[in-house]
Amino acid sequence: MKISQLAEKYNLPKDTVQYYTKLGLLLPRQKGAGHDFTQREEEDLLYIQQLKTMQFSLKEIQQIMQWRRTSNWNEPETVCDYLRFLENREKQISQEMEGLEQALRLIQQEKNKMTAPVKVRAKLGVPVQALGYLVCPQCHSPLQLTEGEFLYPYVFGGRLECSCGWCAQIEDGVVDTGNRYTAPYDSPDLARGLYKGLPNEFYHPFNACCDRIVSTMNNMDLTGKLVLETHLNGYSFLYNHFKYLKNDCLYVCCDKYTETVRMYKELLELLGMNLNILFIADAGMDLPLMHGSVSLFLNFFAAGEHSLYAQNSLLTDVLDFLKPNAQVLGAQVTFPDGQRTVAKLHQKYPEGDLQGFSEAKLREDYAKHGFRLDYKREGTVLKTPDRYSFACHVDGEPMQIASYYAQR
Repeated sequence: MKISQLAEKYNLPKDTVQYYTKLGLLLPRQKGAGHDFTQREEEDLLYIQQLKTMQFSLKEIQQIMQWRRTSNWNEPETVCDYLRFLENREKQISQEMEGLEQALRLIQQEKNKMTAPVKVRAKLGVPVQALGYLVCPQCHSPLQLTEGEFLYPYVFGGRLECSCGWCAQIEDGVVDTGNRYTAPYDSPDLARGLYKGLPNEFYHPFNACCDRIVSTMNNMDLTGKLVLETHLNGYSFLYNHFKYLKNDCLYVCCDKYTETVRMYKELLELLGMNLNILFIADAGMDLPLMHGSVSLFLNFFAAGEHSLYAQNSLLTDVLDFLKPNAQVLGAQVTFPDGQRTVAKLHQKYPEGDLQGFSEAKLREDYAKHGFRLDYKREGTVLKTPDRYSFACHVDGEPMQIASYYAQR
């Protein structure tokens, strides 16, 4: 029969039969320009398929087919050679099966762990110690708490009022000023999609930034001091790293979306850690927070996020909250000036000035406000997925990732 007939009969690609013939696994007779496949080749093909099912390599199958054709499986030495092949394969498969069984056990354990009943959340609220730092963003007078719902050491509900008329609510442990972001250029990233689907070239410098911040923070004396992190809807450093930190300070975590703030609060509650976190939901940077109270500002990719929607730099907008000797730990995405990426960002985000994506402007900004800057480029990314602000990144243009430490 023709090669096409044999391939069709045994549901194989014609190329496979041709390859077996080229290797000498099949030895059809020449017939004109083609080959004539007989019952012998059919039997050989069935035997080859059986050997492949037994997990033999094509090179091993070549040797076995040679023995089969030249010995009739009668010669003791050839039979012994084949038995050694079979025993070695049996041993290898047994070892692989043991490995697979162990893998199945571990997979089942992971499934059980992931589907275990959710443990009771360690409810977090406004720490009582944080009340003294809450002030009116208009006149900077201390806020009065009325109708407070307490479960020491937290406040879970109440009304914050100022004699000038400004007010805010504490709802389920979150200070909500009622100031909402309503423009169409952003939305709450409640699936944390910004963390997913990025190339490995991004994660390596990203983690290098995280490691530098953790190491530096743990060498600081932050006991009883305020640490501020903003723009959680971009990236949140603290959420992924509380377990590595000393946690002996008061954290202030802010975002323009109430939904994002509540999401991170609920996720942190599932960690079961006793944390002192003041959660604030406000669409601007006129936070109800005492000026000159923050010892450490975590600018974790937040300057770029801020510059998509604001005209001032993030450092300028938080400066009043910082102590005279405050320190800043940051991570930054920058693009060289003049790239097409920057032009596309301007089109997609017309509200901002994008200075948060310029290394030169960042250096200028910190110098202007009296900070000494220790800046380190951690890596460069040339390709990103077509999602979120990354959709503006033109493939091949360098996206630089850096970490930095700043102190006056």
